[in-house]
Amino acid sequence: MILIKNQFKSLYEALCEMCDEILRHRATVGGNISTASPAADSAGPLLVHQALIEVHSKSDGKRIIPIKDFFTGVKRNNLKPNEVVVSIILPKKSEEEKSAFKKMKRGAEDLALVGVSALHSSLNTFLAYTAVATTPVLIDISEFFSNSNKINEEKFTRIWEKVKSKISPISDVRSNKEYRLYITEILSRMVLKEVIL
Repeated sequence: MILIKNQFKSLYEALCEMCDEILRHRATVGGNISTASPAADSAGPLLVHQALIEVHSKSDGKRIIPIKDFFTGVKRNNLKPNEVVVSIILPKKSEEEKSAFKKMKRGAEDLALVGVSALHSSLNTFLAYTAVATTPVLIDISEFFSNSNKINEEKFTRIWEKVKSKISPISDVRSNKEYRLYITEILSRMVLKEVIL
């Protein structure tokens, strides 16, 4: 976990929040994403880090699925019936890259009401969201930082408009959509400040 903490901070933070402590020590990241829950804690960090999912089957051998193509719907993924996830490949971190993860939940053992991940480097800036659409959502916001690595209220407003156009939170037994949208904006501000300032 030390390597993950040092190289992929957002993933480390998500894994520390994933499920309850007893299950966390038995669970796997492969299992977390294979369940394809829209609220999967590890999905957002894997999306911003542009992970590759290696899957195997006895009959068809190995193939690699980019994480952005892995989720296809609620509890649905790109695995064939005879395939299993065997590894997750994370690109080497650049020197100046920073990432962060924030999650809102009701209690220690609860699913995310909202999960937000961010990654910022000289090349890319990404946000990823869980529990606010039918699948985890990756949003490229690099365009907003092509001329300046600073963030202000005007820039955040433009980023937030793009984010709102890509997510569709729902009301369910754990939260209503208005609250999810409100928390999503707050957590977006928090992760962006952490990775950019």
